[in-house]
Amino acid sequence: MNSGIYIENSFVRNDMIEAPENYVKIYLLLLSYGENGITDRMIAKILDISEEEVFEGRLYWKKKKEKKSVADSQKTDIKKNTQESEFDAKKKEFASLARHISEKYQKILTSADARTLTKMYYEMGMSCQLIEYLIDTCFAADKKSFRYIETVATDWKGNGINTIEEAVQYSRIYREGVQSVLKWLGLNYRNPTEDEKAYVEKWTNEWQFSREMVKEACRKTIAADIKSNMFAYTDKILENWKKSEIHTLADVQVMEQQKKIRNNPVHNEKKDTQNKKSNKKGFNNFAERNYDMEELEKRLLGN
Repeated sequence: MNSGIYIENSFVRNDMIEAPENYVKIYLLLLSYGENGITDRMIAKILDISEEEVFEGRLYWKKKKEKKSVADSQKTDIKKNTQESEFDAKKKEFASLARHISEKYQKILTSADARTLTKMYYEMGMSCQLIEYLIDTCFAADKKSFRYIETVATDWKGNGINTIEEAVQYSRIYREGVQSVLKWLGLNYRNPTEDEKAYVEKWTNEWQFSREMVKEACRKTIAADIKSNMFAYTDKILENWKKSEIHTLADVQVMEQQKKIRNNPVHNEKKDTQNKKSNKKGFNNFAERNYDMEELEKRLLGN
């Protein structure tokens, strides 16, 4: 006899409730001893019932098992057919997408282009609608190469963009962020590099600087007549502001006012005058003494 038995939830919730009481006892004994570990006579003696009732109980559970096996098989077939249908549907949908994109490019897609499209649809899980929106967006920006399109698709995937609505919102934030910084620095004639994107990401998300503060830092970079490494120079400005806990344009104005005061010649002259007076006062603190000059002269001459 087994030291423990496993009973499925379906038996407790369904079969046990539907079956006659003695049939439930027969099932549990068969489960405990095993199908061949106990005879009908032994079961009849334990339960104090006839062997005929035990036989009927065995037959009842055998039919239940067969019926369940058929039902499971049917479910498996249905699931398989559903998966096949879904796969066929996806194949048709992808074929339609590829045909539409080919018409848009007015040419037959190359094998490399087709692989990129396949990757976006099957591996990245992008819907046809999202892929079409992505390609339309790239076309509008005059960026038609599939390499560029794949780069954007990878970026979207990494940022959890799964719908057109999310893509529209993300594109708006991107334009207001990275593209705006390029414009403020006079670099809007080109696309940003990955390092430049990382800078803007750090300024806005990690350091939590507002759009106005980033714009002001860019203005100072332009004012400093920086020709190269403009993003690095702007980054240094914002880093100094962060360390000095300068978070608003008002804070910047206060800082600049204090700097003007420190650099003001009049202010420095007053400060020097105060220092001289302080030094003179310090010298005057020494007590004045009277000396006999003739006596000192004699001492020096050894007389």
